[in-house]
Amino acid sequence: MAALYIILAVIAVFITIILIRTAMFKPPAEKAKEPEEVSFNEGAAVSALQELVRCRTVSFYTPRWRMMLSLKNLSTCFRSFIRK
Repeated sequence: MAALYIILAVIAVFITIILIRTAMFKPPAEKAKEPEEVSFNEGAAVSALQELVRCRTVSFYTPRWRMMLSLKNLSTCFRSFIRK
């Protein structure tokens, strides 16, 4: 029975230490970061999104082989936009 009390006391001390350390924790101050300017061609982005919207997607009623083909086409479409 004494061993049980010792184990419970050790657990209680451990939890107390964790709670004290948690209460004393103060995160370091973060430095404000300036946002970076990004330049891109808006017209090209719009046309790329227009092409992407026109890609066929998967529907519930599409047969399995056609669904796999349209997924392959969609991934090819994505890759072509990433390369540009």
